[in-house]
Amino acid sequence: MKFYILLLIILLNFSFVLCKKGLSPEEQIRTQIEEIKEYVNRRQIGKIMEYISADYKDSYGNKKESIKGILIQNLMFRRNVKVVIKDVDIKVMGENAVAIVGLFVREGEGIIPSNADVIKIELMLVRVDKKWMVTSAFWRS
Repeated sequence: MKFYILLLIILLNFSFVLCKKGLSPEEQIRTQIEEIKEYVNRRQIGKIMEYISADYKDSYGNKKESIKGILIQNLMFRRNVKVVIKDVDIKVMGENAVAIVGLFVREGEGIIPSNADVIKIELMLVRVDKKWMVTSAFWRS
């Protein structure tokens, strides 16, 4: 029985990969943003970092390692942080893209969170092989 469940999981993952190949650049970016959101909600910092370019640099003076520190501070030391994507606007220009993502970030459990914020993040992306990597970001509440 376990073998059949494992086989089903493998087939589902394979079919997901096949479906993903035919996506437009905009759809690929949207899919990746959703994946990153899920990794944030599961506090999987290593998985999030796979989407950050080694050349990452932003106007705040952050580099890739700084982003890792920010993620650790906000995901590991704060309780029950959850992210909900409100909207995504994507502009693709060849191998580069800009994605403006509206997020609702809440902390705490229950209907009324102990802390909540709406954040706009502007991501600068570059396609590396078949993956869109974040090269810079600007955010504001």
